[in-house]
Amino acid sequence: MRKSSAISVFVILSLLFTQAQSNCFDDSIRTYVQFLEQLHQSPVEYIAGKFDTHDIVVVGEVHQKREYCELISQVIVTGKINFFASEFIKHSNTEIINQIVSAKEFDRAKAIDILRDYTWPIWGFEEYLNIIHAVWEVNSTRENQQDKIKIIALDSEWSQYDNMCGQKKSEQELFKQNVDREENMVNAVKEQYADGTKILVHIGFAHALYKLKGRFASELYSKYDRKVFTVCLHQQLEGDMSKMTLSKDIETVMARNDGISIGFDVAGSPFAKLKDASCYYFRVPQQESLKDIAMGYVFIKPYSQLRTVTWILDFVNESNFEKAKCVAMKMRFLKTEPKTVGECNSAMALYFTGE
Repeated sequence: MRKSSAISVFVILSLLFTQAQSNCFDDSIRTYVQFLEQLHQSPVEYIAGKFDTHDIVVVGEVHQKREYCELISQVIVTGKINFFASEFIKHSNTEIINQIVSAKEFDRAKAIDILRDYTWPIWGFEEYLNIIHAVWEVNSTRENQQDKIKIIALDSEWSQYDNMCGQKKSEQELFKQNVDREENMVNAVKEQYADGTKILVHIGFAHALYKLKGRFASELYSKYDRKVFTVCLHQQLEGDMSKMTLSKDIETVMARNDGISIGFDVAGSPFAKLKDASCYYFRVPQQESLKDIAMGYVFIKPYSQLRTVTWILDFVNESNFEKAKCVAMKMRFLKTEPKTVGECNSAMALYFTGE
């Protein structure tokens, strides 16, 4: 009995301490938990269900997390979309990638070549490749070419290798590069969208901000209004990490809800008013709280428990070795400079095991 009482006191004190240290909570955690207890949609059901009321669903990820890539693949195979728009394929490869996902057999080698030609020369991850395969998988069940899912390849011709390993660019040049990139991605979607078309967008969360003028989602939202819906996949948001508590605060609530994976609308929920002065996103006037940076929110597990993606073991070859090596070294993915293609692949595989 004493042991049980001691544990109860510890839990209560821990919760009180967590709440006292929070930048966000100004009411009882129980309010948030009661809201979550009324919800029953899994992340896949939640995102797929948004196509019942919206045409363009923009899912903002934190990069290179296995669970989030798997989530996108699972939404694709629900079969509720006409287009899949990906930040992780260059627009110039649109025709080739659609040939791959419409073919009778899935050509893994050609799909890997698409990733090799991406703006980041080290985007060699099985889970991003599996997303392409998921599109092919759905299309393989559809005989009519018009019924097949088409891929909208979003990214432009900029190069992270040039940015990191080439001649140093000015701030003005990099700013213009980013502006042009957002415009190109927006135009790629506009070219394909017609009223009632269902488009799933997989993109980094920074592009999914729907009230920040110039950002991908904002430009689509300003044109198509409520036909657009944005979803934030739980992550450590950008800010002063020594002071920011927002992500941990959300995880505290989720732990009280037994850590159940869930998706929910932010507006009208207790989460809508959450904000953190240490988070960079809330230092913009039009983004006062969580409801202003995300319309929907998906939680699968705490950020620290998300697994990294898996390296494609033969991704680096002679064609991309020098570029991949340089960017990987600059990103500190590699501790020592690899001398061969094999060394580079082995070191990258080891890094992405988390060791």
